[in-house]
Amino acid sequence: MAAWAGWAACFLDSMATLGIPGMGSGLRYEYGIFKQSVRSGWQLEQPDHWLARPDPWEVARPNEAVEVRLGCSFEVREGALRMVQNRPSTLIGIPYDRPVIGYGGKTINTLRLWAASTPHYFDFQQFSSGDFVGALAETLTAAKR
Repeated sequence: MAAWAGWAACFLDSMATLGIPGMGSGLRYEYGIFKQSVRSGWQLEQPDHWLARPDPWEVARPNEAVEVRLGCSFEVREGALRMVQNRPSTLIGIPYDRPVIGYGGKTINTLRLWAASTPHYFDFQQFSSGDFVGALAETLTAAKR
């Protein structure tokens, strides 16, 4: 599991160990913070594409997806991302559940991570016309900064 989900998982694990049921929530980033290695005495950081490896414990819940309506849209103008007021846009939040089992295994809590998607496929015409959110919503959860 990527480091960004680690904090929530630690709390859920502690709660489960103490027999306290709970559920945590977070974003399901495609890339974790980074993979770290040391080469010739220097620290190297590389993207951690942790979702490229199948996870048998993760359960997708597409039937529980929710529509997230935004009161604005975004566009790239002159190389900068800008908010466009009074032009609503929509994202789809897709939940993925991961069990978090406490020491002793008597309590199992759930960490729900949300992926962002568009309500339709990538539309290059839409992107070209400036509808950044509609065209590239997946980038919302591409990488944690």
